[in-house]
Amino acid sequence: MQSQTLNRIFPNEILDPASLIEAHAFGEIDDKRYREEMRKHGFNDGRARKLKVITQTKLSPLDLIQLKRRGLISDEDFILQQQKSRTDNKTIDQIDNLSKFIPGVQDTIQFAVREAYRDDIADKFGYDDDFPTDDRIATIEKMSVSEHENLEGSDRLIAQALQIGLDPALLKRFWRAHWQLPSITAGLEMFHRLRPEFNPDNPVDFDTIKELLKIQDIAPFWQERILETSFNLPTRVDIRRMYVAGLLDREKVFDVYQQRGFNPEWSEKLTQLADSDKLDSGRDLSRSMIEKAYEEGIIKRENAVSLLIEMRYDENEAEIIVNLIDRDLANNKLRDKLKLLKAQFVRGIIDEALYKSSLDDLNILSERRDLIILASKSERLTKQKLATKEDLKAFFKKQIFTKPEVKAELLKLGYNEELADRLITSWS
Repeated sequence: MQSQTLNRIFPNEILDPASLIEAHAFGEIDDKRYREEMRKHGFNDGRARKLKVITQTKLSPLDLIQLKRRGLISDEDFILQQQKSRTDNKTIDQIDNLSKFIPGVQDTIQFAVREAYRDDIADKFGYDDDFPTDDRIATIEKMSVSEHENLEGSDRLIAQALQIGLDPALLKRFWRAHWQLPSITAGLEMFHRLRPEFNPDNPVDFDTIKELLKIQDIAPFWQERILETSFNLPTRVDIRRMYVAGLLDREKVFDVYQQRGFNPEWSEKLTQLADSDKLDSGRDLSRSMIEKAYEEGIIKRENAVSLLIEMRYDENEAEIIVNLIDRDLANNKLRDKLKLLKAQFVRGIIDEALYKSSLDDLNILSERRDLIILASKSERLTKQKLATKEDLKAFFKKQIFTKPEVKAELLKLGYNEELADRLITSWS
C-alpha cells in the first residue's frame, strides 16, 4: 500500500524498451526523448538505434517468395531479406512448394470428368490448341517479369500463372477443361447425321458420343440409354401406313404407340383406328377393281352394285358409286362424239348445216352449240390455205373466178362487202 501511495504521489515508472520503440514508431516521442529513455535502461545511443532496427517488422518468407515471383524485388534483395527473416534455403524451398497453387475439389473433379489428365483425349478433341508448347513454356520461364509484360495471348497466360505460383502443367488442365462442349441435343444430332457411313471424312461415332455424355457429367448408367432413345419413332400416320402395308403386325403397332408415350388405353384405341384403316384399304382396293371392271364392260351394272354391297357398302352408297361411273362414261362418250364431228367439219367432210343438226341431236344447249360451231369455224379458217388478194385479182382477170366467187374469197380474207366490191370494180 505504501509503495502504491508513493507511486501515486511520485510516479517514476518508465516505459520498457519494446514500448519505447512502439512509442517512437507511432510518433509519441521524438528521437531525443527515445535516446534519453533508453539510457535509463542502460542502452547507449548506438545500441538503442540497433535495437530499433532489429525490431522492425520483417517480411515473411511467403511474402518474399510472392514478391520475387512477381518481380517486385531483386535476387539480391530477396537474399538479404531472407537472412533478416532468419530462414534457411531448405525452409524457403519448402514454403515455395507449399505456396504453389493447387486446385480445389470441384476443379479436380472437373479435370477428371473432362478427361483433362488424358493427352490422347486432348489430341482427339483439340483441347491443347492455342496453348503454348512445352518448349515455348520453357522459354517464358527463363524470361524476366519485365519481359512478361510484352507477351500476348496464351503466352501472357503462362507468365501470369508463374507469377501466382501456378504450375504451367496444371494450367494446361484448366485450359483443357475450359472449353465449351456441344449440348447433348447437338451431340445426338451430330451422331445421327455424321455417322461414319454418312460422313467418313469427319465422322461422329457411337464411342465419340459416349465420351461427350461422360464429359457432360452423365452417369454411365444413363449414357447408352440416352443414345438408344435418341432415335426417332415413326409418327402415328407412318405407323398406320406400315400396318396397312404389312410391315408391322398388330402387336407391334400397339407397342410402338406405347413407346410414343400413349398409355395402354389410348394405344389400344389408336390400334383399333389402324385396324379400320387397314380394312378400308382392302375395301378401296377391291372397289377399284370393281369400278375398273364395270368401266371396261366386263361386268354389268347390277353386278357392280351387288359386289359393292357385299363389300359392306349400303345400297345407296353402291348406287352413288355406279352412277358416278355412268356419268363419267357418258361424258367420255359425248367428248368423243364432239371431237369426231369437229374433225369432220374442219376437214370439210360435213357442212355447217349438218354440223349444227348433229349437235342438236346430241342435246347440246343452243348457246353452247353456237360457241362450238364458232370455235370450229375459226379453226377451219386457220387450217385452210386461202388465196391472197393478188391471187384473186389474177384469177378474176383471167376469168378463172366469177365476180361472186372473188367477192366470197375477199370476205374470207377479212374485207367488208363495200371494200370487196370496190376492189373488184378496180380490177374490171
